Amino acid sequence: MKKKNYEISNLTLSQVELRKENRDREIAFSAGLTQSNKEYIGPFTSEFTLTYRNVFTNIGNAYNPITGVFTAPLKGAYMFTFSVCGHAPTAAGASIYKNGQRVVIAYQYQP
Repeated sequence: MKKKNYEISNLTLSQVELRKENRDREIAFSAGLTQSNKEYIGPFTSEFTLTYRNVFTNIGNAYNPITGVFTAPLKGAYMFTFSVCGHAPTAAGASIYKNGQRVVIAYQYQP
């Protein structure tokens, strides 16, 4: 039982040290495509990387507004949200790629 308590204590200390280590390495970004809700992007005839140049927050500088690429500097769980809105009769779509593989797509078409 003492050995298990010792192992748990060491694990807890390791977690505290890891949290301290990563405290100054927080990662977060928030950005928009346009300056206002009256601007539109597109239509386009091929896929390309959108660059969200209207950056509100870029803690850790993991998002590059020149290339439009986010590079995860730390292991962990990351959450991304985006919206797609289209005006008929043109379809609208956007995807999120991870290491060159499409992982999410949002698509809208209204005749």
